[in-house]
Amino acid sequence: MITPCAFTECMVKTKRVRDTLIQMLSDHDTLNTMAIYYKLNDRQGKYGSRNGCGLRRLTNVLSKDPLFLDLGFVQVRGIYDDDRNVLLWGLNNSLMNNLGQGPE
Repeated sequence: MITPCAFTECMVKTKRVRDTLIQMLSDHDTLNTMAIYYKLNDRQGKYGSRNGCGLRRLTNVLSKDPLFLDLGFVQVRGIYDDDRNVLLWGLNNSLMNNLGQGPE
């Protein structure tokens, strides 16, 4: 299997995060930014890593890579009972299929 970073010029520092995001979004069709952030930083979870991922790095990877689609805003209840708008993300399946990495 060809890694996505071979086609989208990515830095070595974000390759692991990018590959984990592709796996996560192919398992779950869509996720919001905070759900992705919590899944990446959960050490015992399927997608967690030892060092985790900062929110700034996560949003940079999601926004700058054409493999990830911004699907609009959803409202999420915050910890202080306020509604927050967070972005909903999905995979660009047409680009994944053109790169030869789509689901078989």
